[in-house]
Amino acid sequence: MPDGFTLSMILKGSTSVNAELYSRYIGKQVHSRIFKCVVEGDDVLYTALIDSYVKSGRVDYARRVFDLMLERNVVCSTSLITGYMNQGCIEEAEDVFSKTMEKDVVVFNAMIEGYSKQVENAKKAIEVYIDMQRLGFKLNISTFASIIGACSALAAFEIGQQVHGQLMKTELIEHVKIANITKV
Repeated sequence: MPDGFTLSMILKGSTSVNAELYSRYIGKQVHSRIFKCVVEGDDVLYTALIDSYVKSGRVDYARRVFDLMLERNVVCSTSLITGYMNQGCIEEAEDVFSKTMEKDVVVFNAMIEGYSKQVENAKKAIEVYIDMQRLGFKLNISTFASIIGACSALAAFEIGQQVHGQLMKTELIEHVKIANITKV
C-alpha cells in the first residue's frame, strides 16, 4: 500500500505534466486512495492534493481538502489563494488570506499579483503592498513585478515612480525580470 509520501509524489508528478485533464484524474484517484487505504494525511500530502486540484482548475475540491486540514500552512493557503485569484474569485481569496495566521512574503505576493491582474482590483494590490511594508516584510522580485503591473493598470504614475525608487535602492534591480520592466 502506498504511503502519504508516495501519493504526494504522484500528485506532484501529475501537476508538472501541465495537463489539466490528467492532473484532475490523478488528483481524484489519489484523493480516493487516501480514504480507501486510510492513509494518514500530513502537510506534504494535503499540500500536494490542494496544489493538484488548483492546477487542474478544481478550486472547489481544493477548498474541501483545505477545510479538512487541522493545521493549515501558508503553502496551502498560497496555493488556494492563487487558484481563487486565477478564477476571479476575489472574495474567496480574501477570506483565505485573512484567515492565514502566519503570513509570509509569498502569500502577500499571491494577493498582490492576483489583484494586479484586474484593473478594478489593482488599487487593492497597492493597499496590500503598503500593508506588507508596514508589517516589515522584505520585498522581493515578484513583489515589485506585480506592484509595477498594478501601477501600470491604474495609470498611477506617481506611485509607480515611488515603487521604482524603492526598487532602485535594492539589489533586485539587477534581476532581468525587473530590469526589463523598468526600461519600458
